[in-house]
Amino acid sequence: MDFQKAWTLQLNTDYLQVLYTYKIKLKKPVIEIRAMGRRWGQWDPETRTLTLAIRLLENHPWNIVLEILKHEMAHQYVTDVFGSDESHGVLFKEACEKLGVAQWARKAESELERLNQLGENEKTDEENRLLKRVEKLLALATSSNEHEALLAMQKVQELYAKYNLERIEQQTHSQYLSFIIFTGKKRLQRFQYVICSILNEHFFVEVIHSSLYDPKKTTEFKVIELLGTRENVQMAEYVYHFLLNQTQVLWNEYRQQKSKHPRARQSFSLGVVGGFRDKLDKNRKTTEKANASIALILKKDKELEGFVKTRYPRLVKLQRGTGVTEMTHYNAGKSHGASLVLHKGVSQAANAIGRFLKSKN
Repeated sequence: MDFQKAWTLQLNTDYLQVLYTYKIKLKKPVIEIRAMGRRWGQWDPETRTLTLAIRLLENHPWNIVLEILKHEMAHQYVTDVFGSDESHGVLFKEACEKLGVAQWARKAESELERLNQLGENEKTDEENRLLKRVEKLLALATSSNEHEALLAMQKVQELYAKYNLERIEQQTHSQYLSFIIFTGKKRLQRFQYVICSILNEHFFVEVIHSSLYDPKKTTEFKVIELLGTRENVQMAEYVYHFLLNQTQVLWNEYRQQKSKHPRARQSFSLGVVGGFRDKLDKNRKTTEKANASIALILKKDKELEGFVKTRYPRLVKLQRGTGVTEMTHYNAGKSHGASLVLHKGVSQAANAIGRFLKSKN
């Protein structure tokens, strides 16, 4: 396969999509891919050529490629709209805002080899203190004492609620970022959408469902994008993989005992995440009862709303049904989900793909 031709066609498509998404009018340039030494991209106003380095497409996922593409489009915006030859000054920053370029991609030379999706900066002392406390609580949640385990999970919820409450009340300027969970699938299961709604409702992030091009397989796959502060995104990503893994583990155990039904797995999995959601709802009500201002203030994270709007000015929210078709298996799953406790250390033996929460030692 001619990868370079396929990538160039996709870049041309994505260029037009960026213009549509951010409501911008630019004349489409020639887009090329070639070897570029140390640079990742270049905008040449004389030849009206936008170039990306071939090693960028060979070695990095498409969400990184798109940010570099938008970086170069910002340079084009400075040329075509502002009529300036400025490089990385005030006008370039304004263009980056209009194109929703990620903060890390606004630099003159981004060190992509060292790039961490959760932010290239070192964690602050406050972030490390929060993560250390969460790690300890998740470790306690593995207790064989059901009451102790449940209390530990509830404390994790309270801790994140308190952290976000203080952040919003004190109007602390937060570092918001976008993190992509690659599914490698053409479609998501319904229970995965429910997991995402749990993250939206309980873990202080906005979740976006979309598709992203895979340069190795030259086709699109579904991705889940988490938007929020670094601490909240990290926790939400952990919870997503925890629930994905535990749902699989519980289904493997359940299907050995019960006769199969065409929709058994879907109904059982929906039940598991539904039961877990009910438990989180109950814990949140307890927390909000103890601190009545939490419910009101946590719905008003205007900074996050602004960040989401900057990234997705044309965002449309869709409602999805549960798709439950077999109540026996759904109720069985719900019973398992109601006893599921969020804890530290998803088993590697169970093929867990989620990262562990880690603070700075």
